[in-house]
Amino acid sequence: MTDSATTIKHHLLLITLRSDLGGGPRHVSDLTGFLKKQKKFQTYIASPLESPYGGQFQAEGYAHFELPHRRFSLFKLLQLLVFCHKHQIKTVHSHGRGAGAYSRFLTLFNIKVIHTFHGVHAPKNFADQVKLYLDKILNVFTHKNIFVSTSEFKQAQNLGLTMNQNFQIISNGLNLSNDDTHLEDQWDQYRTHQNSILVGCLTRLDEHKGNKYLIGYFRKLPEHFILLIAGDGPEKDELKKMIDDYGLSHRIHLLGNVSEPDHFLRSIDILTSASKSEGLPYAMLEAMALKVP
Repeated sequence: MTDSATTIKHHLLLITLRSDLGGGPRHVSDLTGFLKKQKKFQTYIASPLESPYGGQFQAEGYAHFELPHRRFSLFKLLQLLVFCHKHQIKTVHSHGRGAGAYSRFLTLFNIKVIHTFHGVHAPKNFADQVKLYLDKILNVFTHKNIFVSTSEFKQAQNLGLTMNQNFQIISNGLNLSNDDTHLEDQWDQYRTHQNSILVGCLTRLDEHKGNKYLIGYFRKLPEHFILLIAGDGPEKDELKKMIDDYGLSHRIHLLGNVSEPDHFLRSIDILTSASKSEGLPYAMLEAMALKVP
């Protein structure tokens, strides 16, 4: 970090309210690495510090600002404004709805805002309707919206989130590790049958990801199918109870967050997802690149 402010063209702040396992944090991680190689940006990161990406965000940014996980704080917003002023940040790129709540307010202080949605979902209750209404208001303060797939853009269009015509579709890309070292041994302990088939799921344990349906369907499969669910979230205890109630604790395992998603994908036989909707999910793209069914 020896570059001086006078030799850097842009002071850029990336904001995410997640640093756990997921496509959004993975995207920010890849973007940070890309920007670092360009040497045209002095990149700052505002994020939580949960694993597996929190420590990486803290280390790779020119400076780091800690934000709470998926929660808005007016006090943190004011501190973030001071952080931007201190580091002469004039451009902010937010990732996800929660991060967008912080970034769009910064527009009021002569800061340019780019926002990537990372998922657009139809409202299912009153709380969702309120969030959608707030998204529409905040859109007024956005210089450019980015959608990660055409389907995500069309969903946003149907919900009235594209009234601000300054948008662009940029598909998610992959930055896979070149390390072909397989870590199968880490998960081979779950191959309890001679012909065991490991079915993996990289997910967040919340209602939107449909993990309850996945567990319900999985009990109909033969005994040699083993399900490994990698990820964490608010439904963890509920899902664990569901697995126990079904008597499937020998076949369905909640692994928590895995530090090397690439190696996890290389080690399973099949990748599955029961998510209710996605933009352009990284896990599926990675699985296809690694030729995992």
